[in-house]
Amino acid sequence: MLSFDVEKRSNQALIVVVKDDLVVGLSTVYMSKYKGELYHIFRMFIQPSDRGWHLAHTVFTMTCNFLKKISPNTKARGILITTENVKLKEEGMHKYLKRNNCKLLGKNKANEEVWVYLFSGKQAN
Repeated sequence: MLSFDVEKRSNQALIVVVKDDLVVGLSTVYMSKYKGELYHIFRMFIQPSDRGWHLAHTVFTMTCNFLKKISPNTKARGILITTENVKLKEEGMHKYLKRNNCKLLGKNKANEEVWVYLFSGKQAN
């Protein structure tokens, strides 16, 4: 029997990367309100043995492009990204996120950085 978290996450899967019949990467998304506005909450996991710049970039880009395309139907303002992995707080990742139109909003209660990718040109609060 699957645990609740696995069942919940499987319903949130958006992009799944398979190699040799094994899932090596995925993005999950769910909707939530932040400061009164609706956002997609984004998470990504890449198997340690398959981590690399190209795969993470591809999953991130595919997820953003798809969600932006459907945003008129979902009414979401954008995507919130929380950097749970310590390596995502490094300067190189900050530069990557900024180059990809993300803005650092601050830190959450768990001291994780929270970034936003907006579907329009408007700045986040």
